[in-house]
Amino acid sequence: RKNYRRGRRALARALREPTTEHLHEWRKFAKHHFYHVRLLERLWPEVMRSLERSLEALTEDLGDEHDLDDLRLALIEHAPPEGLASATTEVLLAIEARRHELRARAFTRGRHLFAEGPRVVTRGFGAHYAAWVAEPEAAPDDAGGDA
Repeated sequence: RKNYRRGRRALARALREPTTEHLHEWRKFAKHHFYHVRLLERLWPEVMRSLERSLEALTEDLGDEHDLDDLRLALIEHAPPEGLASATTEVLLAIEARRHELRARAFTRGRHLFAEGPRVVTRGFGAHYAAWVAEPEAAPDDAGGDA
């Protein structure tokens, strides 16, 4: 619950001020949430795998956005020769456009993934756990042949 709450707060902070630092902080908590969901996969595999995929896509987008910012900074700090200024400007514009796309996609995904309050989410996981525990033992697989 604590990690999910921190993830929601980090998302809100990144929405207010989408700096590289705030996006990176949000990515860390989204990654933690991803690992927690992965641990709970057996509770309801179809649903949890879908949630895992969405969280993984979110963290990948945020990671790509961060990598592009590192590239942008490297191009600025280590300016190429004057003859490449025009090409460098084009690359920087392409980097910014892609970062904008990645941030927009991440914010859309994040608003859905962190839409519910922490209590609601953890109660839901608790309910799935209770349902999983109540399931009868799986019958042995009879597809093994003529034994």
